[in-house]
Amino acid sequence: MDECEPLGGGGRGGGGGRGVNNPYARPAAAAKPAKVVVDDGSMANLVDMGFDPVSAREALISANGDVANAIEILFGGGVPAGAYP
Repeated sequence: MDECEPLGGGGRGGGGGRGVNNPYARPAAAAKPAKVVVDDGSMANLVDMGFDPVSAREALISANGDVANAIEILFGGGVPAGAYP
């Protein structure tokens, strides 16, 4: 009769106690959102188009600094509250 290791055992390739069900395993680090730098020129363009500075900034942050996408957001009803970092 052949001997078998239990699933997830400490043998080669068996996980060695570092598997999903290990209560002592460290949790995966949470990814931090990238910080978006709002360009002054982009802000000025949107404000010159008639958008208020707060909405323009929120749209640029939500659009990762892309002016065209920020305009789409602003014409689409603005940025939902809390949608930006």
